[in-house]
Amino acid sequence: MTETRKFELGESHRRILSALLRGFEDMRAEIERWIDPAPGVLVSVEERLGAGEQQRLRALLERLGEELRRIEREIGLDISPRSAARSIESLLVEHLSLLEETAGGELRGYGELDPAARARLESEFQRLHGLFGEMLHVVRRASHER
Repeated sequence: MTETRKFELGESHRRILSALLRGFEDMRAEIERWIDPAPGVLVSVEERLGAGEQQRLRALLERLGEELRRIEREIGLDISPRSAARSIESLLVEHLSLLEETAGGELRGYGELDPAARARLESEFQRLHGLFGEMLHVVRRASHER
């Protein structure tokens, strides 16, 4: 049996390739979610894939997973385990930052808002900010308890 030779890459190259392949893995999960989507609060699905297309896409996604695993083995990437709490925290912090960028109804590049609309948006976003903050507290507490 021949041994697979690892790619000779620097640490910065390994990091960017790891991020790229994780992005592909995330895309794979997102496609899987859309193969047979459930409607959400702000998403209404109007056109679904047929059973044949769903089956074919699932097979292709399985192949994609195999390819990603093969590439990871050949390149020798670091697939450090992820913490669910830290991953959720990261998502919440990212979206809290997006909310904070709209503080005061600032929707840069989209023109002035009517003052009444601005006040209403600010109120709505404050409610979301509080909810995200509560969620953040839960995952941070979970991280510290471990």
